Amino acid sequence: MANTNLKAQQVGGKYATQATLVTELVVLCLLATFLLSSTGSITFLDEIFRWISLPVCIVFVLSTLLFSYLLGQKLAVSILMRGRKCYWKCYTSAIGVVLLSIGVASSFALINQVIGHNLPENWIILYVAKPIIWVLPLSIVPILVAGTWYGNELIKQMK
Repeated sequence: MANTNLKAQQVGGKYATQATLVTELVVLCLLATFLLSSTGSITFLDEIFRWISLPVCIVFVLSTLLFSYLLGQKLAVSILMRGRKCYWKCYTSAIGVVLLSIGVASSFALINQVIGHNLPENWIILYVAKPIIWVLPLSIVPILVAGTWYGNELIKQMK
């Protein structure tokens, strides 16, 4: 039992990380393609990264990979070992990954502002509300795609 539980965790972490990484790369490529077709230049993407801050983007991507790995392990044990329906759980876990990653990236940006003594008065709106309002709705389609892919990979493992 412990061996199969460990195997389920390994499979779940691997597939969740793969689904997250591929989804993030596809979203970045689609964003670059959209910006290139609408503006005729890719410099707008550079301006976005400067406005958002490239280190914050890197923290967000790394935290999504970490949280998807950890939640993917837990989810795989639940699905593979207990044989439960997986799509709804995959979607809710993906939303959890995005919310946790928003929290980590926002905290990173907020700490940078506090260290630099540049904390604005409306910091709660800038570093808590705005990231959730912007990132969560824009990530619904990628969440559905990644969750479906992850669920299909786990279903293949069950057969």
